[in-house]
Amino acid sequence: YAAWQRPEQRSYQHSRATSVEALRSEGKYRVLTPEQCVELARAQGPLATFVHAPLCGGAPPALGWSSLRLYAEEVLPRLG
Repeated sequence: YAAWQRPEQRSYQHSRATSVEALRSEGKYRVLTPEQCVELARAQGPLATFVHAPLCGGAPPALGWSSLRLYAEEVLPRLG
């Protein structure tokens, strides 16, 4: 994403992480299990919102699709 935007733009959280552990430690993104996501949503109440960034940190598209399916199949049904 950094290559697509001008230096003055800040519409994303740039990450230099090269592993899930590094991404978590940066604190820019939350990397959650479905259970953690459901717990967080319930704690925030009925107006909770999430921004799902399946390609954060330059993740491969296949991993992004897997993440989206996991969210759709294991998180959303438990919140409805």
